[in-house]
Amino acid sequence: MESACQEIIRLAEKVMDGGQITPEEAGRLIRTKDEDTMLLLAMADKIRQKFGGSSVDFCAIINARSGHCQEDCKFCAQSGWYRTSAKVYRLLPEEQIIEAAKKAKAAGAVRVSLVTSADDSPLLPAVVIRTIPMSLKKLLQS
Repeated sequence: MESACQEIIRLAEKVMDGGQITPEEAGRLIRTKDEDTMLLLAMADKIRQKFGGSSVDFCAIINARSGHCQEDCKFCAQSGWYRTSAKVYRLLPEEQIIEAAKKAKAAGAVRVSLVTSADDSPLLPAVVIRTIPMSLKKLLQS
């Protein structure tokens, strides 16, 4: 029977040769034991190097609205269910978001994403939902 290390190497070679892993194989990789994690990471890096090279690009996020989220995500400092030191503010004005995107671009970002506390997009003003992404796209393309 194949050891976990042998399987990790075999599957990595399979992918590097242009193959794909099955859902069952992916499931076994997800359950990799702690002692084999470094090998899994090393083989994933070899795959990345083969298909993506060694260059990376820089993206940025803008926290467009912070705090008082109604979700109860225990890991998140923006949850309204817990006392945290996260800043609380409503949706930033479009001008402030665009200015933050300009700073991100100047620092080398090629993508900018907006994040907001809560999953209540319908509550965001429709004009902001339409305008900001278009403005950011134009900014990053210029």
